[in-house]
Amino acid sequence: NVRITQDASDLENNYYIKSISLYGISTTGTYILLPEGNEITSYWLLGSHNNEDNAISKDLDSTTPLKGTTLSVWGSDGLLVLPQTVNNRTAYIKITYDYELKQDEENQPVAEGDDTIGRREKTIVIDIPGTNDWVSGNKITYTLSFANPNKIIFRNVTVKPWGDAQSGGTIIID
Repeated sequence: NVRITQDASDLENNYYIKSISLYGISTTGTYILLPEGNEITSYWLLGSHNNEDNAISKDLDSTTPLKGTTLSVWGSDGLLVLPQTVNNRTAYIKITYDYELKQDEENQPVAEGDDTIGRREKTIVIDIPGTNDWVSGNKITYTLSFANPNKIIFRNVTVKPWGDAQSGGTIIID
């Protein structure tokens, strides 16, 4: 799952999240089970990976600013993708948002009449850290925090068994 917050150092500015996409992850694969004596070996044989053109995307309500809230993009359950591995590939999060400046990057108030005041759109693409460590059966939650319109910080990547998640999640199978 992806959670988005606003850093405590930047509560003066307004952020309106418009959409989020995930890509660089497997969209096809074959799950292999091999009996070896009394043991069974299993692994994913990965097929194609999605790209920006066929990303897993979600449009969001861009009328309400973040302001002290945490946005859980795919709800409390998260998003389950199959296969659950990327095998040494980089996955990406693309976020499109509007922002309204009330403070500049040094946290100084923006003067009335300054041409930076007003709602502006921005799109950023972020490499997802730790994707080589995705393991089947885990729920991974990435928390992103806006520190200013040009800086998003990864916070608190949590990993726990999917069974500990509240009820699973949305399953996407291509």
